[in-house]
Amino acid sequence: MQAVPEPVAQATPSIVVDGTINAVGRPKRDAAVTHGPMPDIGMPGMTMHIPADPALDALTVPTGKEITLLLQ
Repeated sequence: MQAVPEPVAQATPSIVVDGTINAVGRPKRDAAVTHGPMPDIGMPGMTMHIPADPALDALTVPTGKEITLLLQ
C-alpha cells in the first residue's frame, strides 16, 4: 500500500523561485517548468506543467536557462 502524500499548502499570494522554462505550449497555453524546492509550502523541486497567462507571447519566453519565476 502506498502512502498518500500530504496536500501542498496554498501560497499567499505568490512564490518567487529559481527555475527553467523548458517550453511553452501554444495550443494548450501551458508551460513546462522545472523549479527548485519551495520550502515555504513544502514542495520539492520538480518539473510541472502550469497554466500560462493568456497575455503571454510564447515566442518571447526565455526557455532553457535558469531565471527567477514568480508563481501565482
